[in-house]
Amino acid sequence: MFSVKLVFVVAAATLALGGRHDNYKVVRVVPQTEEAVELLQSMHINGDMLGIRFWKKPSKVGRFADLMFPASVARFVYSKLSAAGLEPKVIHDNLQKVIDAEAEQIARQTPFRAGDDLKSFDIANYHSHDEINEFLVTMAQKFPDIASVFSIGQSHEGRDMKVIKIGVSGNGKSSYWIDGGIHAREWITVTTATWIINNLITQYENGDSDTVKMLKSIDFYILPVLNPDGYEYTRNTDRMWRKTRSGPYCKHSIFGKKCCYGVDPNRNFDDHWDTTGVSNDPCSDEFAGQKAFSEIEIVNMKNWILANKNTLDAYINLHSYSEDWLLLYAYAKGAYPPDIRDQKSMATQGARALQAVHGTSYTIGSPPDILYPASGGTYDWVRDAAGTKWAYALELRPGPNSYNGFVLPPSEIVPTAEETWAGLKTIAVQMMSKKE
Repeated sequence: MFSVKLVFVVAAATLALGGRHDNYKVVRVVPQTEEAVELLQSMHINGDMLGIRFWKKPSKVGRFADLMFPASVARFVYSKLSAAGLEPKVIHDNLQKVIDAEAEQIARQTPFRAGDDLKSFDIANYHSHDEINEFLVTMAQKFPDIASVFSIGQSHEGRDMKVIKIGVSGNGKSSYWIDGGIHAREWITVTTATWIINNLITQYENGDSDTVKMLKSIDFYILPVLNPDGYEYTRNTDRMWRKTRSGPYCKHSIFGKKCCYGVDPNRNFDDHWDTTGVSNDPCSDEFAGQKAFSEIEIVNMKNWILANKNTLDAYINLHSYSEDWLLLYAYAKGAYPPDIRDQKSMATQGARALQAVHGTSYTIGSPPDILYPASGGTYDWVRDAAGTKWAYALELRPGPNSYNGFVLPPSEIVPTAEETWAGLKTIAVQMMSKKE
């Protein structure tokens, strides 16, 4: 089994500082035996102090796992993988080079400000949280007949969590919520949410009959960045950051006191909180927090959801990556809602519509069935607390046949959004059919 105690002290001194990932490796393995899965799971639990982090956690035999580690422990990691019969495929030999290239490309953009020509907002590129908020405000200013912007509150560091409402004024309408960026490094979810906003408004203004009909029946509420502090931290300090930026939270061990920042916002909801798929180690990417709803971002969202639960018929939580359409419930194996057949049928329709756009094939199932259990999650809570009929999480591109991971090139932004919207639109169609 994986043992790290003998190499902790030596390796800890060699880890990259300041959020950089110079000479960090990222490799993919596909375990073919339960023993190999167990080895990877042990590395996931025990490898933090060596700088070993998983981009995609080990889950099942035949299901890929991606792990990142510094060059200083590469020989150790490769020997462990080899002993378990695992053949790593190198995704990135020096991760920082890829991050630097991405940052250079983004730096060439002209920042977008409220009131700018909307055509100057490059929908096929990555943007700061401020730019995205300015884009929402400008959309609402230019199209006040169908769009308005409001804040559900501020983040831990004081950033406005702005939501855009898109819909034609009317009574008795259903609500459909979409959020991105709950995990900071999952940038493709932010651009997908932003593209959907642009598409809904543009199609309506162009007179697209399906969109006009949809917006007369449904109000869309879209929050592109649920974790704005973490998102900005990935842009300015550590591209691979996942959590919020609250803290610090400290732990004591035989190696002394260590303090770390942030909570996994997708483990912080009061739905079977802190039971499965979480960590009590504040330095872990899956730290559930010191209590449920400890994170102000999650409290802000909770308050809005509960205040609007009577009209909220659909909720989508966007993630990346692996190309999965995730069903309820995430917290335990064998836990399903009473209407699981309806849920799966709807997901199947959505995944088919998604695949029809660019050929991307999604796997459908609950996290414990196709990945692993994880408690305190977003869409579990929304279903249980708000009674929302259609509550899903989607893991967007890339999938098992791509090796970009979290650093998806801009060329993937529009295709990802196009197919995702095609899938999500099927839920809106179903919502409208129930009203007719």
